[in-house]
Amino acid sequence: MKVIAIVLVVALVVASVAGVVALVATDSPSAATVGDTKVSRSDVEDELRVLAENETLRRAIARARAPALSNNDGSVTADIGAGWLALVVSQTVAAREVERRGLEATAADRKRGRSLAAESVGGANVFLDLPQWLRDRLVGRWTSVAVLERDLVDEPSPALQEAISAQCPSGRYVSHILVESEVEAAEIEAELAAGGEFGEIAERRSFDQGSAAQGGSLGCIDGQDFIEPFATVAATQPIGEVSEPFTTEFGTHIVLVSDEPATTELRRAALEEVLGRARGEDVDVNERYGRWDPANGQILPPLIRGPMAAATG
Repeated sequence: MKVIAIVLVVALVVASVAGVVALVATDSPSAATVGDTKVSRSDVEDELRVLAENETLRRAIARARAPALSNNDGSVTADIGAGWLALVVSQTVAAREVERRGLEATAADRKRGRSLAAESVGGANVFLDLPQWLRDRLVGRWTSVAVLERDLVDEPSPALQEAISAQCPSGRYVSHILVESEVEAAEIEAELAAGGEFGEIAERRSFDQGSAAQGGSLGCIDGQDFIEPFATVAATQPIGEVSEPFTTEFGTHIVLVSDEPATTELRRAALEEVLGRARGEDVDVNERYGRWDPANGQILPPLIRGPMAAATG
């Protein structure tokens, strides 16, 4: 799962409707109540209003060809409003668990929280174009998620291990270092022979920038359509042994296959589990945003046909 971005937030909800929710701030009822924790309605509507009016986000949505936030000024679609509030509910559940367990956020957690916050609104460009108060609020909420994510990665639960195994039946996770010549490949072989760490070298020297940032990880081989001879090497290379360099149309590769998922794979699964912990929670949702679906931990948006101003009572 790609971390939930507002440009894809409709994937959070089970249904889609044509209605819109006008963003008129009020201090009246809560948007939702999670156990004994209230989610401020005015806070949620302030956030949605800023997102709806953000031109950088609008351009990102257009480039992604994703559903528009709204077709009317000062409003968001009902499914966007429901999806955003469902995400806030999931983050609230995470924050309550962090507090209950007495977990402390590290500097790495806060950095991860900022990264998740940026991804949740469509990327760094959109994030940096938001007002400071909203950036701080998003980082705070996502940091609680990051704390639980890190705790799961450090000590994977049986449920997490089962989920990861189900996603990769072969148990083969492939990483590679891609260079332009056999001379560079020979240099990397020498580094590895001298005790160099594969992921660090991949990050520093591989020119496949997509995987280099992940220590060369390409993920589970299942379902991936690799070119030959890469596909054969990925499927047959002994676990834990670095391959001999070989060449494809993209350059010269050195491959390492592991039976353990990379940290990025663990994080992805852990993030899904953390955000899924709202399932089964006692959540009361303001009917303006829809109704709570405890089985899926989501909010089903209301069937609104046309603009609806926020209630004042």
